[in-house]
Amino acid sequence: MKANVLYGIDDLRYTDVPEPELKPGEVLVKVRAAGICGSDVARVFKTGTYHFPTIIGHEFAGEVCRAADESGLPWVGKRVSVFPLKPCFRCAACRGYRYEMCSDYDYLGSRCDGGFAEYVAVPVWNLLELPKEVTMEEAAMLEPTAVAMHALTQSGFEPGHKVAVFGPGTIGMILCNMARCMGAAEIYLVGRNRNKLNFARRHFDITDTYNLNDLNDLSHLASKTVDILFEGTGASTSLSACLDVAVPGGTIVALGNPIGDMTLEKAIYWKLLRKQLRMVGTWNSCFGGEENDWTKVLELIRSGSLALKPFITHRLSLDRLYEGLRIMRNDEIYSNKIMLIDDGN
Repeated sequence: MKANVLYGIDDLRYTDVPEPELKPGEVLVKVRAAGICGSDVARVFKTGTYHFPTIIGHEFAGEVCRAADESGLPWVGKRVSVFPLKPCFRCAACRGYRYEMCSDYDYLGSRCDGGFAEYVAVPVWNLLELPKEVTMEEAAMLEPTAVAMHALTQSGFEPGHKVAVFGPGTIGMILCNMARCMGAAEIYLVGRNRNKLNFARRHFDITDTYNLNDLNDLSHLASKTVDILFEGTGASTSLSACLDVAVPGGTIVALGNPIGDMTLEKAIYWKLLRKQLRMVGTWNSCFGGEENDWTKVLELIRSGSLALKPFITHRLSLDRLYEGLRIMRNDEIYSNKIMLIDDGN
């Protein structure tokens, strides 16, 4: 089969590799759509994966075409999305059904081969069947959408809350859209990239946008008495701004993967104490059981309450992954979600 294989930093090759050998409890998924995540950009150009070579890609959907044993036979022919985290089922978190916090997990696309390929081996437990109303492109966006749902759930959000999201990336914009369809009274998006902020204002029901580098903008945001602030950039400056503009008794959710050490000035740290702010961490998404983050967002998409297609700015074939990654790195080209589409779709 053809696959995008990472052999080292900035050594990504679209090449022929053997089809995956299925282990007990696994099925073979024919990939129909796969989204490029910002973390894929970092893996290819900066951090690498846990070992080389690795087929990257963790946001994908497809069709089950073969099963290793009887456990997978009922899935053959079904359209599925895939939860990419493969828990150990043994640690304390797994025993408490908090699989996203597993201490000994495997992960499709970073620790083991993932979805930027024609086929991928997936445990039956990680499959989620798709209703006919949900397209493959939408299904390939379930992973970042579930991450947004998990953050919203962790925050204690309730209808009528005012919400601010720092970071106009895909997950940040999905979070804004999701908060709106779940009853947020006001939604503010904060960032540095004017193109992204303008895109959000054109396509989504956002109350207002603010420039993270503009002190007047941040002062104006502070006057809005926002209940919950989501920090989605992983930068100290953004976290400091959240602490600065938060109302007394407000909630800050740390969502963004850190781009470096997180540091706070003494004056900003005092605001955490004196405002008695609630800070919450969120990681990945909840999967497993009849109701979880994935089933919740799947229902929002199926019902038409949450639209994901407007987030897709580019559609490329599987062999053009490297081009997609370079587009995401180019500040002169606006991109949101870049989707790799199977030619036979």
